[in-house]
Amino acid sequence: MKRKTKAQIETILFSAPAVILVCLMMYIPFLMSGYYSMTEWNGISKDATFVGLKNFKTIFWKAGILRIHSGLQQNILSSLLFFPMCLRLLWL
Repeated sequence: MKRKTKAQIETILFSAPAVILVCLMMYIPFLMSGYYSMTEWNGISKDATFVGLKNFKTIFWKAGILRIHSGLQQNILSSLLFFPMCLRLLWL
């Protein structure tokens, strides 16, 4: 076997477990959360009713604009207060 081919096989064999673990631990749960966000499911029962984008419509349009604005305002305010505090503690 040629040395270059052997090196390529070793690279694939050593990389494969890492790629498989990343797929199992990162990508599959990410895709599953996208599916679960489009269902009406309580997390315990076996049956999940597919509702599509109804959940997102409920979040954003059913009195959601006020909640989003309030949450955004809270995040900006806490960022403006929290980061300078952390920087100050960093330099003590």
